[in-house]
Amino acid sequence: MLVYVGVAKTGKWATLESGDSVEVIERRQGGISAILADGQGSGPAAKRISSLVVSRAMALTAEGARDGAVARAVHDLLYAWREGKVSAALCMLSVDLTSRTLVVTRNGDALVVIKTPGQVEIPGEVVPIGLYPGTRPWIREYSLEPGILALAASDGVANAGLQRGCRLTHQEILEVMEGHGPEGATGLAGRLLELALGRDAGRAGDDMTVVTLGIGAGEPEPRVRQMSVVFPV
Repeated sequence: MLVYVGVAKTGKWATLESGDSVEVIERRQGGISAILADGQGSGPAAKRISSLVVSRAMALTAEGARDGAVARAVHDLLYAWREGKVSAALCMLSVDLTSRTLVVTRNGDALVVIKTPGQVEIPGEVVPIGLYPGTRPWIREYSLEPGILALAASDGVANAGLQRGCRLTHQEILEVMEGHGPEGATGLAGRLLELALGRDAGRAGDDMTVVTLGIGAGEPEPRVRQMSVVFPV
């Protein structure tokens, strides 16, 4: 099997810096994790929050912590740092080679869609991190198999078009996912971001980030891993 990861993001219209942060990291015991954080608000203040959340989540993942423990620890850090006055959405999509599962961990209003052969799951809103003591993440595990396609998107994508009366629907997202498949995870991320921007008439009403992860069939070249990044400057 092969793992495909795609990321596409943009900031709120007329804002220099996106308040979303996303990183991809190899797991200590094998596998890969994509970590998305959406800081409260937008601009530099939100970026500081999301950067803190993602950097701490990366460090804990690199040290071998399980995703549920990572989410709880990052929540405790943010809650202690800002005394419950600042929140963030956190989502982790992980291929864990120890358990041979796709692990999806989530707090906040980030949109998550998990499509497995014969099943689609779209969980509802979960309490964000940083606001309340004892906050726990939503966690699901799925056995690794070809055909899995998962995505996480910040609320700027989930709410695209809301103010214009043409909000992006779950059905539309599923139709785009059907047209790409696991091997097209990178193209899927870009297409969904393009679609969300279109609903906001090209002027994003909030920071927008899409992260996709697909499990495809195939025989990988031994010990060969590839990554591609396009970054505007």
